[in-house]
Amino acid sequence: AFCELFGIPEPDAVIGADCRQAATSVKHLFVDPERFVSRIEELVRMRRPVLLEELELADGRVLERDYIPLDGPEGPIGHLWRYQDITERKRTERGLQEAETRYRELVEMLPAVVYRASAVDGIAPLYVSPQVERLLGYTVEEWMADPKNWERHLHPDDAVRVLAEIRQAVEEGYDQSLEYRMITRDGRVIWVRDEGRFVRDATGRPLYVQGLMLDITARKEAESALRQAEARYRLLVEQSPVVVYQVPADDIRQTAYVSPQMEQLLGYTPAEWLETPGSWAEHLHPEDRGWVEAAIEQALASEGRFTLEYRMRRKDGRVVWVQDHGVLLRPDPDQPEVIHGVMIDITAQKEAEARLREAEARFRTLVEQLPAALIIVEHDARRQSDGVPGWYTYYVSPQIEAITGYTPEEWKTPGIWARSIHPEDRERIVGFVERAVQAGEGFHLEYRLVRKDGRVIWLHHDDFVVRDASGRPQYRHALFLDITQRKEAETQLREAQARFQTLAEQLSAITSASRNLKSR
Repeated sequence: AFCELFGIPEPDAVIGADCRQAATSVKHLFVDPERFVSRIEELVRMRRPVLLEELELADGRVLERDYIPLDGPEGPIGHLWRYQDITERKRTERGLQEAETRYRELVEMLPAVVYRASAVDGIAPLYVSPQVERLLGYTVEEWMADPKNWERHLHPDDAVRVLAEIRQAVEEGYDQSLEYRMITRDGRVIWVRDEGRFVRDATGRPLYVQGLMLDITARKEAESALRQAEARYRLLVEQSPVVVYQVPADDIRQTAYVSPQMEQLLGYTPAEWLETPGSWAEHLHPEDRGWVEAAIEQALASEGRFTLEYRMRRKDGRVVWVQDHGVLLRPDPDQPEVIHGVMIDITAQKEAEARLREAEARFRTLVEQLPAALIIVEHDARRQSDGVPGWYTYYVSPQIEAITGYTPEEWKTPGIWARSIHPEDRERIVGFVERAVQAGEGFHLEYRLVRKDGRVIWLHHDDFVVRDASGRPQYRHALFLDITQRKEAETQLREAQARFQTLAEQLSAITSASRNLKSR
């Protein structure tokens, strides 16, 4: 396995060589060849154990190295090196971290509970939006009926901290951004992010606190899952559960030798494992047994080596995933061929991959069930042949069809957004958006849009800029909400107010005329 890892044809190429010679022969494989050799020399010179060092190879792989000096009764007798390819594990860790970051951004844009609280204490409610029922299980009327509702539903472990921070924010007059737990009406514990801003009059005097509460439970659970995954990987590395084995090439079901780590991996001591004929085959997962045996036999007949991932059953009945590396060797011309190999426990990696798939499915479902359309586009627009700006589109949620009449694929056409804006609004809205893009800022707009079927609707358009680690704008998230009914209701209200105003004026005129007649 060592020779395979470093591309060494035969073990004889390194047997008998000192550590520097061996390091020099493979240094070209590493990103920093000279550092690799000098570090080997440093470890040999210090003769102190060093574990879990990570090394980057030029081909993109990542290795993990342990070094242990070997000493006998009369002094040093040698060096023990362990190298393990952890590329897949690192890739899985990065994937989980990237998923957590990406979907946290999406969750933080979702509809939230908007509230208004007294500027005196930052708590007494003046207004709360209907989303409070979805978040905490109370209607607006129920929530507003008791000024102490919010305080009573704080998680006991967070209450003292949160109340103290709000009290300090009110006393010193600064905005607040808090994360804490709340207990819903049905007893569930959720995490919320609470953003509160003071609204002030022309003199700077605080009028009230305007804020929103966003459900970040999914994000907190993802962070917890990430911490648990990191803990499992750390435990996996610290215990180094690598099982070394030898198997006769003419009967892969039998085991000639197995290292003590077998007890950690499958629960059997080496003696127990060797005493039971066919232990390996018997502990293969039934769904994997047939193809694994066939794959090994085929690999040995062709390349003489294999790398497989499959499931095994432990002594206690639990199922574990292993990565099995084997190579066909003949130790002596007069001896039969033997398979030398290692088995590595990759159960945690497989579980992380499953969680990543579940997270992607869960958050995609969450986004696609919103009563609004989510669009993700590149940050900068490109001028189209007809002069309107167009963006390359990464994602459009299915709700776009209900709002605009266009399918998600149709809405990805560059320039379709600008062309769909009502002609009377287009110049104003497009100009505003282009200025916001140039400044790298988000925006909130309401304007008319012409659907695919020609019907005119009113659209609420929220736009957010997503930046990379250096703060450079990377792409934009847009949220479309059909507010036609609200706009129509506002129009009807204004018309009704105008009618009542006219009627009132007419009644006043009639009353005045009547008084004049009587006075005569």
